[in-house]
Amino acid sequence: MRAFILSAGFGQRLGLIGKEIPKALMPLGGVPQIEFALYKLRKCGVKEVGINLHYKSELIKKTLGEDFQGIKLNYFFEEEILGTAGCLKNAEEFLSEKKEPFFVVNCDAPSSIDFMSALEHHSRGNYLATLILRRSPEATSYGILGVDVSGRLIKFLSHYAPNKKNKIMICGMFTGLSVMSPSIFKHIPSNRFCDIAQEIYPKLIYEDERIGAIISELYWADTGTIERFVQVNRDLLSGDFIPDFDWPTDEFLFIEGEKISWGSGFIEPPVLISRKAKIEKDAVASRNSILMSGSCLSKGSKSIGSIIFSNSFVENDLILTDCVVGPKTIVTSKTRRLRKTVFANENFYKF
Repeated sequence: MRAFILSAGFGQRLGLIGKEIPKALMPLGGVPQIEFALYKLRKCGVKEVGINLHYKSELIKKTLGEDFQGIKLNYFFEEEILGTAGCLKNAEEFLSEKKEPFFVVNCDAPSSIDFMSALEHHSRGNYLATLILRRSPEATSYGILGVDVSGRLIKFLSHYAPNKKNKIMICGMFTGLSVMSPSIFKHIPSNRFCDIAQEIYPKLIYEDERIGAIISELYWADTGTIERFVQVNRDLLSGDFIPDFDWPTDEFLFIEGEKISWGSGFIEPPVLISRKAKIEKDAVASRNSILMSGSCLSKGSKSIGSIIFSNSFVENDLILTDCVVGPKTIVTSKTRRLRKTVFANENFYKF
């Protein structure tokens, strides 16, 4: 079976950090987040994955290589962004070759959702596409979709299937995770930008094409903003999000329990720390902090719930609460206590 991961975006909502690191490589618990999708697809028996690329494409290819844990990776570079449907059309030959359904996932949507249940529903209903939805208090900000009692999608945002507007439906938001059949390609135009939510699904619903949907109650997140990126990292540390592979990786130690000495400093768990990170004299890595390879809390400094990227340095006696420090960044400030601030190179801003 094959799958496609959408990874070409600029990560603009991630601000300064997104300029440094493509969103596919933003680390969750020290692991590039696209790997969470790859591990889940491997668990589903996927053997080949297509990945669309644009921003910092060579860095992503260099990080992942041509093979991931037995999955062959096929890259589809976009000279200009093609959109969430246009990118699929660009990979039509690859996705249609097997003449079987394929998964489509976003690189920045980690989840515990059971993809196989969506595939089974898709096959039973002979659907053109099957969307995975979830109930959420945030649903209105993403857009409301509705599915009838048989599992058929009858509402997509403001669009309804013919004569279905007053039908009983279960409502939810689209997770960006789906199963598609190759026959969907006849509905997607070639050689131009095309957004699947704005142009394709509304038309398919209006034309009463068979689109399926399932509702999942399992963990799902969107890491597209700094706030959500920080929250998903905390969900990993708290155990609210359990990935599909052994975590943490060998590079990191997950420290739980009581406060302990660490070198000449201290750790107040829970903390995730790279074996190559450093805590200097009287410095403290406190609850929900993540220290990546080569990072350093210098003398008397403290991190509370902050994420310190690789090869970054926090100056003496600074206290960072709920901050994000980008790679190769030195944090210096006349203000001793800093809260909810992003640092990248010599720039910083509140979030």
